[in-house]
Amino acid sequence: MSSLRHCLWAWCLACLYGAAAPVRAEERPIGIILAAGDIATCSTDPVRNGTATASLVMREIEKARASYPDVEVRVIALGDLAYDRGSAGSVACFDKSWGQFRDRILPVPGNHDYEFDGKASAYFSYFNSTFAALNANEKIGTYALDFPSTGSSRWRLIALNSNTSTGAQSPQARWLESELQAARGRCVIAFSHAFFYSSGFHGHKDAQDVGQPLAPLEVMRPLFTTLYNYRTSVFLAGHDHHYEQLGRAGPNAKPDDLGLSAVAVDGVRSFVVGTGGKALYQKDYKKKWAFTEAYDLRSFGILKIELHPTSYSWEFLPTVPSSSMVIVKQMNSDICNLAN
Repeated sequence: MSSLRHCLWAWCLACLYGAAAPVRAEERPIGIILAAGDIATCSTDPVRNGTATASLVMREIEKARASYPDVEVRVIALGDLAYDRGSAGSVACFDKSWGQFRDRILPVPGNHDYEFDGKASAYFSYFNSTFAALNANEKIGTYALDFPSTGSSRWRLIALNSNTSTGAQSPQARWLESELQAARGRCVIAFSHAFFYSSGFHGHKDAQDVGQPLAPLEVMRPLFTTLYNYRTSVFLAGHDHHYEQLGRAGPNAKPDDLGLSAVAVDGVRSFVVGTGGKALYQKDYKKKWAFTEAYDLRSFGILKIELHPTSYSWEFLPTVPSSSMVIVKQMNSDICNLAN
């Protein structure tokens, strides 16, 4: 039944807006984003301490420097950077692997980054100069920036904190709405540690039974709804330790139809990239969202997104070659929504 729903969804979506506009392979990107979350422990294992994904990031930075020397590359670190509890010692282990490109990192904190003292003090101390340069909120570390930093065609990147108040009337929600109002007519990417949609462990309310129903992460509903209302193009997150690519959707998915009713031509495309190094959640739940396009439960790696003036393309890069990616709908490029 799940496969049938996926097929029906793909057919319906094609009827609604046709195939995504392809980005020509020869088209030069205006900026490149590399992203992953759930990254580093103090293990000597190069996968678990983040060295494997850090090597991938450095490889892509060098490739971009050789092919497009004037194209900016930024690295989005999607929270839970320093396991297990976000202490200064844990952050030091993160620094040993991902610190080599610290000046390129755009961070958001995860729940584990707060565990040591409830304030994510080591996280905020480590990124103090980064936050100063980004003019970030001093208390919760939210910020927004133009990317690339120069040029006439720039995307707006918005960093959210899923560990503080996310309610519809919270200061963060009001700030997000003001940022999106200011970004009208532009392509927007938002990112936080927590997702709204995932077909993984946390996306099933941490259920051990693989037959349990899906559930959006309610704490993120107000923020995701605002992203949708203002036609945000992409939402990046970690938290669930797998890779998942989810097609355009609004905020009102119903678990009983696997979210088919939420498919929207102007919806937000989501990616879950909790593949930075911490142990993966390999439980394969029977129910996936109807708009899930691809998922990989067994590969560590990073998401690469190439930005163009009004479109983008992406690729999940595993740390080792793998055949574990499940493709439900072949999509690797799309046009962006222009925020309204």
